[in-house]
Amino acid sequence: MMATPSAGRILWFLLVQVCFFSALMAPRPVIAAFLYKTYVVQQDRGTDILCDPYIVQKNDYVVKVFRQKGEISTADFQEFLGIFRRINPHIQNINVIQTNQNIFIPLKKLKPNTFPGQDTGVITIPFVTIAKVSDLISSYSSEYQIQPGDTISVLIAKQFGDYGSELYKEGIKLFKLNNPEVKNLNRIVAGQKIQLPSPNLVNETWYESLFDSTGALRTDMDPAAQSAKAPERAASSPQLPIPKAEPQPQETAGSAFEAAAAALDAKLTDSGMYYFPGRDGQEVALDLARSPLMELRDGNRLIFPQGNRLQEKDIAVIKTHWPQAKIAPLPDGASAEKVLEAAFQSLGTELLDNMLAFGDNGVGVVVRARWIIQEPAAAGMTPRRECITLIGSAAETTPDAISRYLEQNNIILREVFKGKEITRDNSRVMRYTIPDADQNVNEGSRPADLVKSVAALLGFQYTENTTISFPYGGIQIAATSNLISSDDGQKILVDYGELYGDAVSLIQKTGLDVIQIKADDDAGSILRKVFKALKAPFAENPVFLAAKRPETYNVAITIPGFRVSRVDSDLLISAVPLHYEITQFLIENGVKIVNLTYTPRLDE
Repeated sequence: MMATPSAGRILWFLLVQVCFFSALMAPRPVIAAFLYKTYVVQQDRGTDILCDPYIVQKNDYVVKVFRQKGEISTADFQEFLGIFRRINPHIQNINVIQTNQNIFIPLKKLKPNTFPGQDTGVITIPFVTIAKVSDLISSYSSEYQIQPGDTISVLIAKQFGDYGSELYKEGIKLFKLNNPEVKNLNRIVAGQKIQLPSPNLVNETWYESLFDSTGALRTDMDPAAQSAKAPERAASSPQLPIPKAEPQPQETAGSAFEAAAAALDAKLTDSGMYYFPGRDGQEVALDLARSPLMELRDGNRLIFPQGNRLQEKDIAVIKTHWPQAKIAPLPDGASAEKVLEAAFQSLGTELLDNMLAFGDNGVGVVVRARWIIQEPAAAGMTPRRECITLIGSAAETTPDAISRYLEQNNIILREVFKGKEITRDNSRVMRYTIPDADQNVNEGSRPADLVKSVAALLGFQYTENTTISFPYGGIQIAATSNLISSDDGQKILVDYGELYGDAVSLIQKTGLDVIQIKADDDAGSILRKVFKALKAPFAENPVFLAAKRPETYNVAITIPGFRVSRVDSDLLISAVPLHYEITQFLIENGVKIVNLTYTPRLDE
């Protein structure tokens, strides 16, 4: 007997029309449940664009990620790049997308009302069917026969990571689900057969939807329940994290004060009661849940009465016992930013501008923070500046190498996430990897040596004294030049002044490109010509953002020279020697460094 079409089934048939899911459309049993994925709809020039919220992974590079995603990039990659830039305005440079950064990847242009809830900006689509949740989990496991000396903890740790880690705990949970007959994980025998779970399941985007809020395997994923819940799920799906210009931490009820206390290095007390003897034997009660207390290292106390719950007469009594107490009234539900602003105002803290800038051997460094405070310094000593910023996630932390570098320049970073100040490794261990000596070139080298070195770094071959011929005045003329070539057949001649008259234009008519290096060209000019001829994307005097967050509150490092985008890694040709901590930071981010001593052009 045929099943009556339900809302879930209708969504399923709509999905067939979406081409990028075609690989998932294999026939399924009628008795099956759906797994859902949430997508975002962005507007671009009046057209709805279906987008996949994506977190950039380690070793991703732009072209690889984009070409794997959706029909727009497959049909017209240039149009795809244009749409990507417009719906991701927080991406300043498309070539420097960072690991763990949130981006929207445009997948498909949608006609109005293609999906339920499309006009809300968030849609939920069924994309995997399962006959039974436990069967799906079993499909991500393999049979294993216990060997002498095996333990479950070691087997899971080999697959999922260190003992006790969050991923390890997920592995143990999956093992128990796959092996219900194993009642005691410490009692296994050689020869026993078990099902070992694969960590690939945990990496699936829909993995968390298999469990309820208590962590138990869901049992409500039958077709009828899924069909009934589909419209509700599409309408009530939470907004996915959207990158903003000024990231703020996701705060719970008490985390605003916890974050502010961490930023101030203060002790927070936000529960219990304080009783102060008042006049005529009347006590004044300070409810710390409604008026949290922070105790600073310098002895100051900050009281934050919320919603005007502390009366003036009570404040007067409290100050007779705590003369250094400062009162910073706040509305209910104030953010950590508002708590800190009230604290600074009550303390009379002098705040500097939100930006510090200095130069270091030609390298420009700009530090932007939400609050910058200058600490008192003894006479003749350089004052230290504390830069305080609330960050949206621990992944947005400034790397330790840059933190150490700034500390050597009397700048201290204090980054706080959900009430916890970021722990840093500011040990002075030098982990600097010196570039190969043959990749260090100075401006006094022959232009041919410079061109040869750069061509090799970009994966090209360089051949000197190559014989070429071209027609001139009805006869074939032979000449000697230098050739840059690639495995895919690209060929470019390099002329250092040996070709005269209209020889260059005649050669170009044969289909060969020619780079002309003049006698007065400096290293920078030569490099620009080579990059352009080889169609190598490059940025002059590139800016590197230290943390994986927008530039609004970040550390920006400008290095004289060139940054060249390559498929495997970026190449930095630096015009100045770099501090070892900056070098360490670049190496950790997969940037290959070549030292080239020349005078950069800074007028652009």
